[in-house]
Amino acid sequence: MRYIISGQTQLKGEVSVSGDYLSSVVLASAALLSDLPIELFNYPGSEAFKNFADVLGALGVSISYSNNGSVVLNAKDIHSHKVARNSFGALNFLLVPALMSRFGNAVVQKVSGIEAEEAINRLKACGVAVKEAGDYFEFAGNASLGDVTLREDSLLSSVVSLLLLVLLDGKRVLSNIPEDPVFLELITFLNRMGAKIEPIDTPQKSLEITGVRSFSGGSYTIMPNRSEAAFFSAIAIISGGDVLLNNIDPSQLTSFQIKLDSIGALYDVLGPSKMRVWGGNLFSCPSEVDVKEGSPFTLLWQSLFLMILLTKSVGPSVVHLPESYDFHLFKELNRMGAKIAFEDFSFRVACPVVLKSSRVAAKDFVSGLSLIAASLSGKGKVELHTAEKVDVYMDNLVLKLDSLGIEVVRE
Repeated sequence: MRYIISGQTQLKGEVSVSGDYLSSVVLASAALLSDLPIELFNYPGSEAFKNFADVLGALGVSISYSNNGSVVLNAKDIHSHKVARNSFGALNFLLVPALMSRFGNAVVQKVSGIEAEEAINRLKACGVAVKEAGDYFEFAGNASLGDVTLREDSLLSSVVSLLLLVLLDGKRVLSNIPEDPVFLELITFLNRMGAKIEPIDTPQKSLEITGVRSFSGGSYTIMPNRSEAAFFSAIAIISGGDVLLNNIDPSQLTSFQIKLDSIGALYDVLGPSKMRVWGGNLFSCPSEVDVKEGSPFTLLWQSLFLMILLTKSVGPSVVHLPESYDFHLFKELNRMGAKIAFEDFSFRVACPVVLKSSRVAAKDFVSGLSLIAASLSGKGKVELHTAEKVDVYMDNLVLKLDSLGIEVVRE
């Protein structure tokens, strides 16, 4: 799949942000703890979420989409403990706690990567036996553990730990919990289902969890997609446009907003769910910029901020990257004429860069959205190949760009 994007068009209008994909997957996985219907509002219409729902359906979960914009999940008749698709990578491990609570074991197709390793190590630390069997991991045994201290930068293993702890008898303390909105939303969701999770006053941010035997049904509204909100904010600035964002939570964009404030970018929070963002004059480019490791959202907003600096600021800058960073995005920007000079895990660039028509490729979600953002500042057309890396996670992206006046051909 490719997108053909026409640059140098000012975005004008308003756009409603969809529900958050990662949060929807986490909450849908938690819904398997209950035998009663659970209704999720504001679910994303992206292909990725529909595919994950199909995985749940293959396990025997009843799934129905209502006319009021919600999806209803009922795991009462779940009949399988085997997750036979690996399309979702390490996210499949989110299903292990619920499957083990129902069947005593769980089988998940093998995936690799740091997140998968951390999730498996967390399950082992909780007393779960993990065995490799061909193309699958088999999980079995009775999870048992005492208090748990989390690695704050590992959201997936933190979620897996919480889903396990709410099922175990007795009280335990979960310390060093992440402050990621996805994790905090899961706490609220589980408590509404009947879990007993309470914050406690400790040097490390901690929770006291009392295990329960059953969970209720109910309804819940999934939080807005932070990545989508940050993306449309960035392209409004880069294009010199004026965009009103609806259905957002500004409090979840604080880190990104602090960076925007540091360069004098123009935006106005108009209420609990609206924000206006618009372009203005060129900014003064910071002499040095540090990119930090973090969650996918953290990596995305930092990348989008760099796209703003590269295209809308004046002056030389040195950008420092973590050692784990992939230079693919910046190599693709050089194809567009950026003239970025690499030095170990940093690069020098003179801003603003003048980008031109080119053929580039998305390696992942972050690089794909960043290349789309950068392309809006350049002349001519940019062909973004492997656009499915973006398309599958974004709800009606091309239609939303079109509604703001951006010409994008999807083919």
